[in-house]
Amino acid sequence: MPSLVCVPFGVVKTFLASAILSGGVVPADTTTPRWGLTRERVFGAEGVGPSLTRIQDVLAGRAGTLYVLDASEPYLHAFAVSGLRRWSVGRRGDGPQEFRTPSVLGHDGQTLWVADRGFRRFTRFDPAGKLGTHIVLANRGGPSFQNADPLALVGGDSILAMQVVGSTSSWTGESQEIAVLRGSLATGRSERLALFTASYGRSSIRARVSAAGGGSGQTFMPQPFNDDPIVQASRDGRSVVIVHRTVNDSPFFSVTVILGPGDTLFAREYPYEQTRLDDREFGAAIERISQPRPGAPRGIAYNKDDIRVGAFRPKTFPPVASLKTASDGTTWLLREYGELRQRWTYLVLDRAGTPIGTVELPAREKVMEFNGTYLWTVGEGSAGEPIVIQYRVSKRGP
Repeated sequence: MPSLVCVPFGVVKTFLASAILSGGVVPADTTTPRWGLTRERVFGAEGVGPSLTRIQDVLAGRAGTLYVLDASEPYLHAFAVSGLRRWSVGRRGDGPQEFRTPSVLGHDGQTLWVADRGFRRFTRFDPAGKLGTHIVLANRGGPSFQNADPLALVGGDSILAMQVVGSTSSWTGESQEIAVLRGSLATGRSERLALFTASYGRSSIRARVSAAGGGSGQTFMPQPFNDDPIVQASRDGRSVVIVHRTVNDSPFFSVTVILGPGDTLFAREYPYEQTRLDDREFGAAIERISQPRPGAPRGIAYNKDDIRVGAFRPKTFPPVASLKTASDGTTWLLREYGELRQRWTYLVLDRAGTPIGTVELPAREKVMEFNGTYLWTVGEGSAGEPIVIQYRVSKRGP
């Protein structure tokens, strides 16, 4: 199953009950302001708090608390406005306050929740880090959720989840049909909000891995130029954002936002200038993903030939590399990127899909959260370790 953070899929069919805002094409607009950034604080090995290994998500809570979800224990950290760590919880295992593959943070009113793909469950915490309840989809969601991956908790007893519902085969290859579901934990009933077709091999690369001590195996890593649609729920689970970014002759990509009840808030197309994916950029991307990840055991080596052969290479860069929904309701799209670029550019959309700003960041620095005043990104420290960086945003420009 593809990752839940910026989930890649294939061709999208959406079940649209009614359109709340008009769609259409957003005209090319060179007047979208470039927002200015002032770097204020760092969380991680270079700054305040514990070292982080592979940051999965960042969430701005109430009263200035910043929550950071990591891939290693302790998995969940809370930081004060000052940058001091308030608490850390979560260890590996299947008991209370334990995780296998935590991937997404969200909130349900005053409650913080963590989606764990490994256990197919949500775990609730209060603002002080006290454990609330576990919601296991196979146990609480009824038969319709037994093989589903958690996506978001919605107010009350409702959830958003994703589930493989079928497979297809054609001359272009094999694929899976994956549905986005909204359902009730109390009744176990669900309805489909969207249906996707995910191509095998398009979302990940399988490569052999070897260790200095003589061990070997295989691993899966994300495709650097995947052009399947990207899907992500809003922070409160009340909507789902779908970005259609297929590389073809059309100079447009599109964004659709579906509300929980199944209504479409908007569906719009955005023009973009296609940029050829040349040998230098492709080779640089292969070289980057061939390197051991932060926190990997020493002596680990990935087979570069497997990565090169398995990598999907479109003629041009996909128009959007990543998607991030933020707590203030904005949507952040990584639009201009590449291994040989020094700066990457994000396009910011408001709740209605209108472009309201662009933001430039150092290459490979990823947007994780925005609350209307502060932007939090994940970058690299001096030793290549992941760190969380806080910026103050000026919407009047740099």
